[in-house]
Amino acid sequence: MSPPEENKAEIQWHQLFKPMKGMKQGAKNQLAVAPEIIPIVFVPGIMGTRLKNSKGEKVWDPDDALFMLRKYGLAWKDAEDKKDAVVGKKFNENFLEPYLDDAEHNEDKLEDFEGAAERGWGGVSWSSYGSILTTLQTRKWCELARLCFTMPVYAFGYNWTGSNTTAGKKLKAFIDDIVQKHACEHVIIVTHSMGGLVTRSACMEHGANAKVLGIVHGVQPVTGAAAAYWRMKGGFERTDLMSIPAAWVLGTNGEEVTALLANMPGGMQLLPSHHYTANDGSKQWLQFEDHTGKQVTALPKDGDPYAEIYKEQKQYWRLVNPAYLAPGEDEDSPASAKTRWTGYTQLVDETKAFHDRVGLSPNVDTAIFYGSGTEHPTADRVVYKLSPNGFMQQAGRFFRVAWTSHMAAALTGGWGAAVYLGYEALTTSDWWTSRGGFQTELFLENARLMVALQPPNGAGDGTVPESSGKGLKAEATGIPKIAHEPAYQDKVAAEFTVQAIEKFFRSKVKKRIQE
Repeated sequence: MSPPEENKAEIQWHQLFKPMKGMKQGAKNQLAVAPEIIPIVFVPGIMGTRLKNSKGEKVWDPDDALFMLRKYGLAWKDAEDKKDAVVGKKFNENFLEPYLDDAEHNEDKLEDFEGAAERGWGGVSWSSYGSILTTLQTRKWCELARLCFTMPVYAFGYNWTGSNTTAGKKLKAFIDDIVQKHACEHVIIVTHSMGGLVTRSACMEHGANAKVLGIVHGVQPVTGAAAAYWRMKGGFERTDLMSIPAAWVLGTNGEEVTALLANMPGGMQLLPSHHYTANDGSKQWLQFEDHTGKQVTALPKDGDPYAEIYKEQKQYWRLVNPAYLAPGEDEDSPASAKTRWTGYTQLVDETKAFHDRVGLSPNVDTAIFYGSGTEHPTADRVVYKLSPNGFMQQAGRFFRVAWTSHMAAALTGGWGAAVYLGYEALTTSDWWTSRGGFQTELFLENARLMVALQPPNGAGDGTVPESSGKGLKAEATGIPKIAHEPAYQDKVAAEFTVQAIEKFFRSKVKKRIQE
């Protein structure tokens, strides 16, 4: 008896679930299943893209700690130096771009991943995102996904100083290019922090949703983050040993942070929007308490933080000290001051318009996780505490200073007293007391009050509070104890991401079978 005839047939994956055509009865049928390509695109958060300037010089690289320390973290690097490096004398969308072609970096970090540099991996911080990119690229997906799909992993770096609208438009073009290259229908997007705003812009403003199968949002500041306000007043928090060097790089006081964020459309769009609430649901997130902890007033009263808080010029709780907008420039020139403030208020208006455009209703299948719990104290509200600062308190401090100075002189001579008095003068100055915090004095009729910005104490991931992390009108999952920047290094967050992607696959399979 002759061997059965061999019949080779190529079919699309979805034909596996339907009666098959092209099969010959009695023949040895060999099936070649053509899987569908669904690329995964990772979109990082603010400061998560490595940047170079228009001259090709490296400007921002979280993977090079020594470079970051020399560039931003040395004691003599002030607000003017940091602004000039990251923003320039005047903001320009084209001043910075992703540093994709750093051959040394790419060879060091990406040598184990063929084609990763061409897929954009070199443009994002490997120290922050290497683990999740590796997980997605090497994952042994569920059997259904392995059978039906091929999933190359891309990374989309962008200039995070610019508007999320601009980055969203570029993400849309990036998706279009990938879809054309692979002749596929959809991509899946995974976002971190501000990358969620970029992706929502791509989908809501630029129409990318038609080519997006699903989105995983991680620790996204959906309605903004009160931490952005807190840091523009008091610098980056220094809550533990690891956060101290980060604060020296990112901004040790309100002047340094303001010089950056208040000149960056992307940074301003992280501020609490008119949708923002504290974790208890209150829209009045800027709160003022007396020394007993009793709330005496709160803002915004009319639900408009842009007019009531961000455009305020005079009150101590204003977001921006106008003098901080252009460090190093002539502060005494009325014309220059007016021009700077006008430019800033226009940026506030653009921020509000962006918040309006992206809204809170996703138009793509969406999975969300956020940091929950108080493991990482988070500014869900910003609190100023007012306390009496009368004669007795001041007299006591002056007595302590005089007595300690006297003892220093007795033990070490005049130089010892001079050093102590110099230290005391430094640590009571505005420059010092507004490093990692903010305080000022108020004179109300016959009363003298000290006002101090209180440390964050809300639930969240250290940057984004629970209320904002779950602010989209979609199901969201809180993950306890995860911190904001290294969120995707957490095993629970990574597994949530994988399971969400597999859910998108199953949904696509079900839909295709039903067609």
